[in-house]
Amino acid sequence: MRPSIRLLFAMNEKNVKIKIFAIVMRGEEDDVEKDNIRITSEGVMSFDGKRIEIRYDEIMGDDGKAQNILSFDADEPNMVTLERSGAVSCIMTFSENGRY
Repeated sequence: MRPSIRLLFAMNEKNVKIKIFAIVMRGEEDDVEKDNIRITSEGVMSFDGKRIEIRYDEIMGDDGKAQNILSFDADEPNMVTLERSGAVSCIMTFSENGRY
């Protein structure tokens, strides 16, 4: 039975290439500044049957490296949580069409 347990675990965690595209808007109504952000990285994706988690590193310019965990419930993919630690540390939750 042990080989099948190891196989099941290996299927729940996988090395992935991550591409994140985002538009950051700063300001109010008529005075909005937009920045396009593109991040490409390698990471590890895991799935526990309910929640999907993607772990990856990001270089923060001269500030060094940040470790990120991007996660969401499989049943609710329009709400995403980003946990960042390292050069910059924070926890942010994003939802589709939400302003932050």
